[in-house]
Amino acid sequence: MCRNQKDVDTRIHRMCRMALTTEQDMLDLAEKYLGIFRDVCRQTTFKANDTVNDLCSHVSEDQSCYGTDDAMSAALTELLFFASESQQERYDSMIDNTMQTAALIKLMDKLKLGVYAFEDYGPEFVNILSLCYMNTFSYSEDDILYTLNMGRSTFYKKKKRAMILFGLSIRGYVASLHGRKVDYIVESEGVQMRFECTG
Repeated sequence: MCRNQKDVDTRIHRMCRMALTTEQDMLDLAEKYLGIFRDVCRQTTFKANDTVNDLCSHVSEDQSCYGTDDAMSAALTELLFFASESQQERYDSMIDNTMQTAALIKLMDKLKLGVYAFEDYGPEFVNILSLCYMNTFSYSEDDILYTLNMGRSTFYKKKKRAMILFGLSIRGYVASLHGRKVDYIVESEGVQMRFECTG
């Protein structure tokens, strides 16, 4: 292993020690939550987009030139004031799921910033995490290696480092909450998944 790579591992090891944790604990933590984010990106996001498109399709003709945000606001206004009770009930749970998905994606982006800030390698690590876990398309390993222009062993070493840093980012985020609790329940293919962090 070249000196630069040893330096990266040393820096990550020091960060874990400062956070009173280990690389393995952070790897396990990251693996757990990245799996949830992958499901949110690949399944729940499509459902959320369908809900938004369905709602916006009910906007009246004179409002069809609106941007997506304006169309969504107009659609929600029409739903709130002009839709029948049965129409409102139909959309209630769909809108709740969409809002939860949006909240999780914002959280995911915030956690990625913690990895991105890692000097010299952060952007590359975020790119690896994005290709593996945080996108709507399921790339094969060969596609990922080709996109990154990287050998398999190098990829696995860098992916492991990226995941440890993501675990540290989760830990830092939780610490910033000062004991408050973040609790999301996301439904994916009929199975409810709970995303929970406590400080």
